[in-house]
Amino acid sequence: MKTILVLDDDEDLRILLKAALEEHPLTVLEASTIQRADALLLEHPIALIVVDGQLPDGSGLDFLKRVREHDPAVLTVFMSRFYRDLKTFGHLTGELDVSLVLYKPIEVAGFADRVAELLGLEPREAASDVNYELSLSEQFAELGRQFGSRLPDRLAELTRAVAAAKDDSSLLSEAMVLAHRLRGSAGSYGYAPVGLAVGLVEELFDRARAHVAAGQRVFWEEIEAAIHQTYLAIAYDSSASSGFSTIGSARLALLVVDDDVDFLRFVRNTARTVFTEVVTARSSDEALQRTNERAFVAAILDVQLDHEDDAFQLARNIRRTAKNEDISIAFVSVDRRIQTRVAAIEAGGSRFLEKPLSKESLTEALQKFATQAQAQKGRVLIVDDDQDTREQYAWVLRSAGYLVNQLSSADLLIEALETTTPDVVLLDINLPRVSGIDVCRALRMSDRWEMLPILLVTAQTDANTRLRAFRSGAFDVIPKPVLAEELLARVGVQNDRVRLVKERSDKDGLSGLLTRRAFLESVQRDLARCQRESLPLSFALLDIDRFKDVNDSHGHLAGDRVIARLGELLRRRFRLDDLRARWGGEEFILAFSGQDAEFAKEATSRLLQEFSAQQFEADDGAKFEVSFTAGIAAFPDDGTTILSLIRSADERLYLGKEAGRARVVATNRAMGTPTLDIPRDEKEAPG
Repeated sequence: MKTILVLDDDEDLRILLKAALEEHPLTVLEASTIQRADALLLEHPIALIVVDGQLPDGSGLDFLKRVREHDPAVLTVFMSRFYRDLKTFGHLTGELDVSLVLYKPIEVAGFADRVAELLGLEPREAASDVNYELSLSEQFAELGRQFGSRLPDRLAELTRAVAAAKDDSSLLSEAMVLAHRLRGSAGSYGYAPVGLAVGLVEELFDRARAHVAAGQRVFWEEIEAAIHQTYLAIAYDSSASSGFSTIGSARLALLVVDDDVDFLRFVRNTARTVFTEVVTARSSDEALQRTNERAFVAAILDVQLDHEDDAFQLARNIRRTAKNEDISIAFVSVDRRIQTRVAAIEAGGSRFLEKPLSKESLTEALQKFATQAQAQKGRVLIVDDDQDTREQYAWVLRSAGYLVNQLSSADLLIEALETTTPDVVLLDINLPRVSGIDVCRALRMSDRWEMLPILLVTAQTDANTRLRAFRSGAFDVIPKPVLAEELLARVGVQNDRVRLVKERSDKDGLSGLLTRRAFLESVQRDLARCQRESLPLSFALLDIDRFKDVNDSHGHLAGDRVIARLGELLRRRFRLDDLRARWGGEEFILAFSGQDAEFAKEATSRLLQEFSAQQFEADDGAKFEVSFTAGIAAFPDDGTTILSLIRSADERLYLGKEAGRARVVATNRAMGTPTLDIPRDEKEAPG
């Protein structure tokens, strides 16, 4: 069994790392000082050393340099909250030959797996992966509860050290070490707001040491305010009662369903670089059990499951669970036929991946899922000239699942608004060359940005500043220093309002699909992307056959039921990123990004078969069926603008009506193949 040495002066963090590492066949030794580590290196054959950057009796960098001189072969992992510059990173991975550089707070489960991989250990068996995840989560939760119970005492110790340093500046370093320890362990245990708050204490100490500000009264007032914020963070932090509850409960969880143990192992090991949790299942029943228990960001399903399991039906069933209605799904298969791809997309698959699957292709798909999950939560644009502040806000928001973009000034703000389309903007009042208040006022003069939620952030909390901010059009004013929970609450209120307003204005009330306006806005972005990346984009324009006769013969309520049923079918079929809208009246429109006309025709034909098999009930109880006719067009063959593409699809729709309805037409020459047997005397005028 290989032995690992963990060198860190934070006992709580060592306990956590040891618990994660010992889930593998490893022996873990601990040291809190370089002196103790040196003794252990003499007594034991060490295969890998995990070392913190700052230690009570020296620098982690100096220790590594000395280790490398005596033992060039030993593997090393370097942890720090500092040393983030490229020069130090190059020194670590070059001259010191460090195998892995990590920045605190540490994501412990992923850390342990990466260490095991460095040591060449066999991955855990995929079949027991779920049990491993559950047992490890329970163990971490208990450790987190224990850490939470110690938090008040640790903060009290820091408070006493601060008071002592105020009277004797020579004790400043001791207080800074305590702040450093608490910051790192709080973040790693999932107490992110506490870690962020005490981090401000550490940064103030670091600034004081660099600028000799410890004797200034204003410095100690800032320190005391930061300590007070840390006490508030403990009170506010919901994870203080349970441990390991990340801000906003936003953990990226992936479900993988396949009966191939080797493939499960491959996906699990690759996915842990992107997702915080990976859960595996080997059957449909097991997968449904997992999705009924918890929410997942994404799922990877093998098309060919054993035991005659239907992966496409499994995908639909997963989407019907209360916690996974919006889950992203990827199908993997050795079957490359177009029919299989269409069936996958009809079942809601966002990606179709071909086996054998490369690590690069899988990683790319996983990264897209993670980004999409954050975009679904909401997009936030941060504008602040202080990089540390931007990074702090971004970390808090990303931990809650938001997609975050950053600017250091307002110079490129308009371009950023155009390209990132944020739901909320965090705007600092004091920016280079311009005031955030003036920027807010300028944006409000544009119809496009008139209702964009702008939150002004300022250290000036006087009534006059707040009044000027609100008069400029700010939706809210956030005082500095910003507590993590307060930031999330204020951003969350505005983001929820945006989503509610957007849903009300973008969704058709009867079909539940996009409105024409919302469709055109979204498809324009899709077309621009397809033009940039040289990808196809296909359209299907649908019109319910003889809908006027349905209303006249069976009643308008029956007609509404027909529209609602087709809307439901369209919502439950296809990918989350396929656009589906009610174009107007009995017309519907679909857009398939990245798919050609052949795909659109096949997918729409299958939809026609399913819709035509539906039975409806008239107001008087009579039963009837309905079909639709569709025209297909695709970029770039049928046009390069939205207008030209929709016009081509509309022309082919009309040709399909003339040819007898209940068909899908993809060219101007072929009339399409009827899906239903229609009596000859019904093949008359379009309608």
